Amino acid sequence: PKHFVAEFRWYDVSTVIRVAKPDLYDAAEFKDARFKHYDVPLKSSSPATPSDAQIETFLGLMTRKVKGRAAVVCAEGTGHSGVLCAAFLMARYHATAAEAAA
Repeated sequence: PKHFVAEFRWYDVSTVIRVAKPDLYDAAEFKDARFKHYDVPLKSSSPATPSDAQIETFLGLMTRKVKGRAAVVCAEGTGHSGVLCAAFLMARYHATAAEAAA
């Protein structure tokens, strides 16, 4: 996470949401850098389609906890962050699936 701190500051990110296994990195590194940090735990072997509960958790964080910009972090390459961000665009801005995926 340390190598992301400067980049996240550059983009004015205030919140980091990890959508991966909690042991992916030490969240304290972001918290010590004064980012808010939340988890939407996912198993690395899970498919790119998050469960309804995981989507609800993510949408709840984005609508009730995040003030400003958020970075959604997943290092597993399974598409979790993209799916959750698309769900947010559809829920918050009423984007179509095609618009959210573009």
